Amino acid sequence: MIYLGYTFCGWIVLGPYHEKFEGLSRVAECLFSLLNGDDMFTTFAQLKDTNTL
Repeated sequence: MIYLGYTFCGWIVLGPYHEKFEGLSRVAECLFSLLNGDDMFTTFAQLKDTNTL
């Protein structure tokens, strides 16, 4: 249940800013790889450095 909460939160919050978080299945795949430490640097390096506030 906690993993599903993080999946929905990542989809809603990071979806507009990162291509790996565009769809719910892609979010689940990305978060699973981040939990295992597989794709840490490339995922965070692709985030845009713009502040929307």
